[in-house]
Formats: sequence, C-alpha cells, structure tokens
Amino acid sequence: MTKKMLIWSFVFLNSILFTAVNHPPSFFDSATREEDIPEPDQLMGRVIDKSVEEITKKYGFSPIGVGMSGKFEGAGLSFRVYRPLRKDEARRILFDCAEILLKNINSSKKLQPYLNSYPFTLQNVGITIYSTNENYVPFSHPYPSVSCIGNGELIFRTKEEGKEFGYKEVTKETYEEARAILNKAALCSKN
Repeated sequence: MTKKMLIWSFVFLNSILFTAVNHPPSFFDSATREEDIPEPDQLMGRVIDKSVEEITKKYGFSPIGVGMSGKFEGAGLSFRVYRPLRKDEARRILFDCAEILLKNINSSKKLQPYLNSYPFTLQNVGITIYSTNENYVPFSHPYPSVSCIGNGELIFRTKEEGKEFGYKEVTKETYEEARAILNKAALCSKN
C-alpha cells in the first residue's frame, strides 16, 4: 500500500466513524470534501450510508462505528441499542443486519470491480451490537451486552451485574449452528 493510499484510508476511516447524536450518520462529513475522496471509497461510503439507514430505520439502533479491511476485503458496522436483547433475538437480528449490508455491497455494480472478491459473502461482513441503558451501562447476564457476527461465527458476551471489567459468559456459535437454532425456533413457532 502506498503512502498516499494509507493517507486516503485514514481519511476514509475518520470520515465514516460516527456517532448519531444529533444527525444521521454520513460518510461525508464537514471536514472532508467528496471530491477529495477516491472513487472506490466514495462508492463504499454510499453503500455503508444506505445500509446504516436501513438498519437504523428497521431496528431503531444508533450507529456507532464502521470497520474496513484493506482493498475492500471486508466491511463491518457497529450499533448500540438502548434495551436488553435476548440471545435468540440478537441472533436473528445479527443475521438480518449482515444480510442487509451484504445485499447493498453486492448490488452496487460500480463498487464490484473494487471488491477483493465478488460476490461478498457472510465471511466478508460483520455486525456488532452493544446493548446498554441510556447511561451506557451494559445489561447484565443473561442478556448479551455485546453480540457480533463475523468470521464464520456469532459471539455473545454477557456481563456480571456490578462488575465493570470482563465478562461473565462468552458463547460462540458457528454460522451453521446459529442457523440450525433459528430454523428450529421457526419450526417450533409454526407448530
């Protein structure tokens, strides 16, 4: 990666790390002019903005961050929700949010030539959800305080009440295990 590309990557990441306090998140902020951003980064920024908008509208989440790996090998989004999520609810939402991001990346014809591999799969995207109250205090076990999907697995971390550091429980599921749990729950609800 050239020095210029490193600088653009830094500008890109700085311009899309956001908090949604008083305004909707956007790839383009007041400090960065669109014409100063390389076209591939502009295209990915638009896809990210669209994905964040869809997810926040659907789930009422607050976007808190974006992650990228070089040459568009992967993309990830982080959100905060101000209510406890049950593990089964978080599992379903994680897959849905990952699918939204994946659909938007793969449907951008202009972005496709810049992707390290096309089409992107679930292996190329990640979603993290932080579940806290309005004072940013994580909910305690059994509610996951952090739920994430990426790299072939789902991870759920729960906090012990009153303990600031560490986790009470960390559970992992492969995509296959998680999908089997979702399918079983769907069959049970039909009966």
